[in-house]
Amino acid sequence: MVTLAAYSYMALVPIIQPPIMRLLTTKKERMVRMEISTVKINDGMIKTFPYMIVILTSCLSPMSIPLIGTLMFGNILATSGVTEMLAKTAKETLAGLVTLLLGIAVGSTMKAEIFLRADTLLIFALGLLAFALSTVIGILVAKGLHAAGLKINPLIGAAGLSSFPMSARLVHIMGQKEDRHNYLMMPAASANVSGQIGSVLAGGVLLDLTLRFGNIPSVWVGVQILLQGMGRVLLALVLIGICIYLLRWLMNRISKPAST
Repeated sequence: MVTLAAYSYMALVPIIQPPIMRLLTTKKERMVRMEISTVKINDGMIKTFPYMIVILTSCLSPMSIPLIGTLMFGNILATSGVTEMLAKTAKETLAGLVTLLLGIAVGSTMKAEIFLRADTLLIFALGLLAFALSTVIGILVAKGLHAAGLKINPLIGAAGLSSFPMSARLVHIMGQKEDRHNYLMMPAASANVSGQIGSVLAGGVLLDLTLRFGNIPSVWVGVQILLQGMGRVLLALVLIGICIYLLRWLMNRISKPAST
């Protein structure tokens, strides 16, 4: 039931997000152009990044390893430089087959007597509410950063979700409707990938805490689980950011020719 509800509201992303984007942003804000600079990334950092994510995740959210590990495995295939055939197969043939099989598997179980039930519809409604609130909070945070003087288009906040790459595409399309020369795809895709990693971490942390506490006896215990989960996810994201910064600094130092 959870799978059915999740895939159903995820398919409604192009319907859910645009009204919220238009409601919470002005035309002037949607026209903000973000600076896109080319940064040279060391090959060592590109190859080390997926391993670093897996190690940090395993320490802070062990339950999310199967999903984050699969995600990073694709990254490893693409960046290792020695698995070009496997990377091409995973990106083209395997991706299409998995999508087809997943669609058939989910669609074949989507019967009226299963989907049109009170508990399934409740899960569906909660998913819609969570998705809408995430979009609202993301946009408001981006608006705050924009108001603080940072050159950030508030629409970018709507891309910080797990719905990759749909949210990034929507942000780009919404920006180009106001200014067709405004290219938001790269910043939006970056936020979308971050949202995807954060969502996996959050799911693993909450699952771990829920299993540890067992049956939740009260609302207060549920709030404690939520706060602990948010704290651990925030800690994980901060550590990932710090490690990326340190790794980039270290790789740049190593790649510089030694002065004689």
